[in-house]
Amino acid sequence: KKMWVKWALLESGSRASSRLLQKVIGNLSVTIGDACFATLIIGMVQVVTGFIAIKVQKASFFVNFRLILGSVAFGTFAVIATVLSFATFLEGGEIGVSTFIITLSIVPGAMIDSVFFHERLTLRKYVGIGIAILAGYSILGWPSVNSLLSLPLWIFLAVANMAAVAINQGVTRSIKTINPFTKNFWGGLTTVVLCLIALGAIEVIGIDTSYYNEKLVIVSVVIGLIV
Repeated sequence: KKMWVKWALLESGSRASSRLLQKVIGNLSVTIGDACFATLIIGMVQVVTGFIAIKVQKASFFVNFRLILGSVAFGTFAVIATVLSFATFLEGGEIGVSTFIITLSIVPGAMIDSVFFHERLTLRKYVGIGIAILAGYSILGWPSVNSLLSLPLWIFLAVANMAAVAINQGVTRSIKTINPFTKNFWGGLTTVVLCLIALGAIEVIGIDTSYYNEKLVIVSVVIGLIV
């Protein structure tokens, strides 16, 4: 029981560090193309580190189909969450508020656990969910129902990011038996493919991009090594 607490603390530290770096990416970004390019770099780092680790461990790239499919789903939602995170800061998001919103993933996460993993929602969990919702509403300044739609765009991007994170935690739990480096390899490969498609579409549409930025590449590589 103590072991999962240590891993949870390490994960929270890793998430806080990557969140801070994502803010840097957001500040360096000019268009959504920048966010896609940064996500592409992160995916490439995951593919390379996953490939090296699998070779060193003499593990297998080709596990059963369900685990590979789960890893692809993990990579897909990771792309969505990462691009939304960069876009949040691109739109001027505040790191404190947006990070808190991400922590609210425990709310949909509890629902996912209940529906898909048959975890019983105890009174303590209901109280925790209620407190989280009230705290989230409070940090937004207790907006009225009518004023919710007038909140800044980055708030909605952060909420969508939170939902993608919660779903990916459920995906990760469903494939928990897979070697984490195998998951990162296939998830990173999915990230690379999806981002190349997105960048190609951006070029075709003709949206101005400025993502060939040395600082953007360096920070993206660091994030790729952390996550």
